[in-house]
Amino acid sequence: MPIVLKRFLSPGLRGLVIAGLLAAFISTFGATVNAAASYIVRDLWQPLLGEKAEQKHLIRASYAATLGVVVAGSLIGLTVQSIGHIFSWIMMELGAAFVIPNVLRWYWWRLNGWGYAAGTLAGLAGAIALPVLPPLPLYVTFPAICGISLVGCIGGTLLTRPTSESVLLKFYRDVRPFGFWGPIRNVAALAGDDASEGMSLAVVNVVLGATAILGLYLAPMYLVGHWHSLAAGWLLLAMAAAFGMYFTWYRRLPEAD
Repeated sequence: MPIVLKRFLSPGLRGLVIAGLLAAFISTFGATVNAAASYIVRDLWQPLLGEKAEQKHLIRASYAATLGVVVAGSLIGLTVQSIGHIFSWIMMELGAAFVIPNVLRWYWWRLNGWGYAAGTLAGLAGAIALPVLPPLPLYVTFPAICGISLVGCIGGTLLTRPTSESVLLKFYRDVRPFGFWGPIRNVAALAGDDASEGMSLAVVNVVLGATAILGLYLAPMYLVGHWHSLAAGWLLLAMAAAFGMYFTWYRRLPEAD
């Protein structure tokens, strides 16, 4: 982006684009801080107070939560080595806390809300502890956090009640997921109609879908940089992937009710 701004945009247009980027940053910053403060007040502080939570008190608590979030974020920013370092931690280590719960909820019928929450919190605890530990390579930290999250998911799920059968049946009939859904599949009497796509076809569709999205993302970027052959190549690749998905995915969708 800095190279494009410097080489390909005139001074007036460059200033307009930079102003737009700053406006987008400020709006994202404000929305993130407000969302974090609302989570703290509505989901944590207000339930603890119960009926004693008056509106004036909650507003003051939101002020304190907003200030706390900004201060905590600023302190984290002062301790990181670079933007790339914090981005890598957010995407690969903090994000690892959500990988296992988000996968299991589709492929294991027994996972419930408690198991999802326990797995996420366990993974978050491991990710938050990493900055105070000796530096470790990513190929060690990512599997370790996933393993911690997996233990939390299994423990939180098996120690609590399963989701009601009516909810599981409705989800299975609507989505038809593959994976460890045997008990629900048998009750739903859909053993011969297990899923809209099998495992192998699902992998093909994921690859085609990712290729189409990546091509549509890179093509305009290459176009702005005047790399026309690369822009055309990625656009054609995205169109070919989308065309393939018409036969491997869209044509195989069930009829609308």
